Amino acid sequence: MGVSTDALLFYGYCWTEEDSGPEWIEGESVPTVRGIQFVVDTHCSASCPMGYVAVKSSLTVSHRGYPSKIRELTTDPAWDAALAEVCKKLGIKVGNKKPAWWLASDWSE
Repeated sequence: MGVSTDALLFYGYCWTEEDSGPEWIEGESVPTVRGIQFVVDTHCSASCPMGYVAVKSSLTVSHRGYPSKIRELTTDPAWDAALAEVCKKLGIKVGNKKPAWWLASDWSE
């Protein structure tokens, strides 16, 4: 049995154990808003999933042993409003959270 840990770098919203994140319904369709595609998924581990909502074009995944080069971190001024809109459409409460760049891990066996 092997272990795989992936690094996730993305722009959006991210939740941890300390805050209540979105409950991802498998197979749920994520709408495109203002021409921007999104990813709603989990990080951490299958036994302790924590949610995130990301701009799809900002998501970089580095699988264990396969580094990814990051040339620059840029954001589109339209992303923040589109993120808020997609979360509202999906019923995801963001509270006082602000979108940001996040580096998270995703562990699986």
